[in-house]
Amino acid sequence: MVDYSYYRDTYMGNQIAESDFPRLITRAGNYIDKVTGGRGLSPLPDNVKMAMCAVAEAWQINEQGGDIASQSVGSWSK
Repeated sequence: MVDYSYYRDTYMGNQIAESDFPRLITRAGNYIDKVTGGRGLSPLPDNVKMAMCAVAEAWQINEQGGDIASQSVGSWSK
């Protein structure tokens, strides 16, 4: 499993609070396990740990309502 210090120091993540990390990394690990057909290795290779961190951040964004759908500043709009 990936711990918060790996997320913070190796992945260099700063989007997930330490209190939310266990829940999100568990879900990310389950997702990675599903899409790889359960071919996870022990110990986990670094690229799988990085993927788990990225999925955890994406899961958090999704829980918060997703990315910005549109924005505008003055006459500029995206």
